[in-house]
Amino acid sequence: MEFSYEKAVNRIKEITKLLESDDIEMEKSFELFAEAKKLMEECEKYLDKKQAEFNILVEDNFDDREAGNHDEDIPF
Repeated sequence: MEFSYEKAVNRIKEITKLLESDDIEMEKSFELFAEAKKLMEECEKYLDKKQAEFNILVEDNFDDREAGNHDEDIPF
């Protein structure tokens, strides 16, 4: 199954609410915590990858503008 950042964040929010409730057993809380930790690590990897992709796009655009390729005026 393909990773969905939005679904992972929503699941982390659900887990947080469950962990904050008084109706949860200790063993279940450990399981949920482990799940949330794994999801947060996956989110961090996803965001790192997207940041790297963004940086490449910005650098490519900057390089094009320095080379005199002004196909588009970008306001930044």
